[in-house]
Formats: sequence, C-alpha cells, structure tokens
Amino acid sequence: MSLEYYLLCKKKYDEILMNLENIIYNYEFIKDLTNIEFDHVDVEQNIIFFIEIKKHMIELKTQLENKIIQICNHDFENDTIDIAPDRSKNITYCKICEYTK
Repeated sequence: MSLEYYLLCKKKYDEILMNLENIIYNYEFIKDLTNIEFDHVDVEQNIIFFIEIKKHMIELKTQLENKIIQICNHDFENDTIDIAPDRSKNITYCKICEYTK
C-alpha cells in the first residue's frame, strides 16, 4: 500500500475517534441527566461498548502510525510553535507525515 493510502486512513481514524468521543460524551450526558430506566436501551452498557471500540481504534491507529513512520521518506523541518502567549517551543517534524522528533 502507498503512503498516501495510510495517511488518508490516519485522517479517517482521527474522524472516527472524534465521533466516538462525541457518542460517549452524549451517552454520559444522558446518563447524568436522568436516572430513568429506558425500556430497551441500557445507557451504561452503551458507554462501555463505545469505550471499548475507542480503545480498539486507538490500537489500530497506533499500528497505522508506526507503519507510516516506517515507509515515509521523511522531509523534516524545524519550526517554532506558540505554547502560551509569552512562550514558544522549537519542534522538528516531517512535512509529509507530520511525525514529530
């Protein structure tokens, strides 16, 4: 597979993880909002289910990121980023895959 394929998958994994976090947040909101027992929906079980899926997706993303690091012909660049209004930090990252040294 090509590097472009893996980079696209990485973006999609990020989107999936963001969506899972939103789902978990919304279920926790529902759980906190009410103690009413739903007829066919066990909110706590759904939270656990989506947390487990999230853990699995994180593992898959980590494997994917390792593969990207292996196959990328890194093009490193030095940059300065702001970490606070009066503080900055020097970083070195790959312009292709965004790997940070």
